[in-house]
Amino acid sequence: MELLAVLTILALATGLFVTQIGAGTGRASAQQLATKLTGELQEARRKAIASGIAVPVASPSGQTGSPKGDTKIWFFPDGSSSGGTFAIADPKWPMNISVEPFIGTISITRAANDR
Repeated sequence: MELLAVLTILALATGLFVTQIGAGTGRASAQQLATKLTGELQEARRKAIASGIAVPVASPSGQTGSPKGDTKIWFFPDGSSSGGTFAIADPKWPMNISVEPFIGTISITRAANDR
């Protein structure tokens, strides 16, 4: 009888642990995409400055770009950019990666969740 009680407690604890792991998966994938895209944006800015040629970064598949629905942000040889925001459309962890147009700085923010 005691063994049955111990096994029941272990099963409940395992179930709670697995549930918590699953809850973080969406956040991890959204953060991984945001980190990857930020790296691509930083690299494009470096290339534009080094080469003297404008370099575009396209919006990842399934994501939205702005301003005005553009799907590319351009970086120019002087370090500036066309500016804009890529929205990571994750249902649980929506994020925005914004590029400031004048000096090309990049920031990541959590977007408002409309649920």
